[in-house]
Amino acid sequence: YNATTATDGAFSILTRIGTYTLKADVEKYLPNQKNVSFSDSSTIDAGETTLRGGDIANEDDAIDIGDFTLLGDNFRTNNTVADINADGVVNIQDLAILGGNYGLSGPQPW
Repeated sequence: YNATTATDGAFSILTRIGTYTLKADVEKYLPNQKNVSFSDSSTIDAGETTLRGGDIANEDDAIDIGDFTLLGDNFRTNNTVADINADGVVNIQDLAILGGNYGLSGPQPW
């Protein structure tokens, strides 16, 4: 359920008592997830999470050599598939994002 109510990504939902999995999933980034339990009409603050960028080659929830290959093949182009930070060009910033997250797989803990 996506009920974004603020530009910072904050949201609120009305749900039944139970345990749910919150998942943050954005194209080119590893998903994050967290289990939360509601036992009454309480409010739960799930906290902030950081998504790890670089899953560009095949969206397989892993940042690996395939992602590096795609980025390298498109370095200094405007290929939107390999442009992790969406600045219009595949450049050193994209390489830094991917390199910093190399070897990670998801979903990552929230």
